[in-house]
Amino acid sequence: MMDYRAIEVHIQRARLERSALLGELIADGIIASWKFAVRLAAKVGATLQELAKPPKEYSTALPRQR
Repeated sequence: MMDYRAIEVHIQRARLERSALLGELIADGIIASWKFAVRLAAKVGATLQELAKPPKEYSTALPRQR
């Protein structure tokens, strides 16, 4: 009979390498998504803050009396 242990070990190593690569791809995708979400939130926050500012010619202060 033939001994298939060497082939089985090779297949197991290949599966481990594939699993490690897939894990790295998933982690990279999560990190890229997180960085994108942070940049998007910063941009939206800056835009909202700019929209919330009153115009320069508009003032809510009462006029000063002399």
